[in-house]
Amino acid sequence: MKKACLSLAIALLPTALAVAGIDFTGVWAFNASKSDQTTGSAGGDLTVKQSGSTLTISRISDENMIVTTYILDGADHTVMPTQPSTSDLETPEYAKSMISLDGQATARSTGGSTIVVEGSGTNHDKYQHDVMLTATLLDAGGKSVGTASGRLEDLPAGHQGQYKLTGTTTSPTWARVDVVVSNVTEHVAVPQRELKYKAMLGGNSVHITGTQASSRGEQPLDQTYTLSADGKTLTVVTVRQGQNGPTSRKQVYDRK
Repeated sequence: MKKACLSLAIALLPTALAVAGIDFTGVWAFNASKSDQTTGSAGGDLTVKQSGSTLTISRISDENMIVTTYILDGADHTVMPTQPSTSDLETPEYAKSMISLDGQATARSTGGSTIVVEGSGTNHDKYQHDVMLTATLLDAGGKSVGTASGRLEDLPAGHQGQYKLTGTTTSPTWARVDVVVSNVTEHVAVPQRELKYKAMLGGNSVHITGTQASSRGEQPLDQTYTLSADGKTLTVVTVRQGQNGPTSRKQVYDRK
């Protein structure tokens, strides 16, 4: 699968770097065995380039390509992350319009409340895409009695693919199955939202705090990049605020 890159460009204080003797430059391989297990996409490799007071981190994650610049002076900053412009990036709306769902999807129970929805879709675009699909099961009155989701992964340009979505239902019967394209990634530009932050270099770590705008409002940001004493390991710790208090996720990278 073609992955896109998440890039962080961090402007560092030259004198602080000189004193600390820190050099983040290199290619960093994600070490799953040393990292916390999480749902969703696993961490991707990092490519770091340090030049003077600028540290640029290119990160493969969630098929997104995002560039954010942090100034490490401990002051308040507001930025709008950007996505590098390339000729093969399309708008989400256009990419979705190039996917057709062929024929009527079918749904079946696999035991208990679990269901599987199957069908086919065609990519009419000139680029390969990952296509996220959502199915809704409706009763005779049009009321939702179940949902399922899944994807057509790596659907080549001009090709048809078979999908299998999984989900649950509250009823043993249904009258209709509706499937829609909920999202398309790969070769698709990602809309960005405002980021407010403070960032500072302390010792061998970069600590970033602030808020990131989202569809659910402003979400807290708390992330620390730490370089080991021997310069061979980079650890990224992300702290998230939940209903039961803060939780942290550790991602470990080894220098290649």
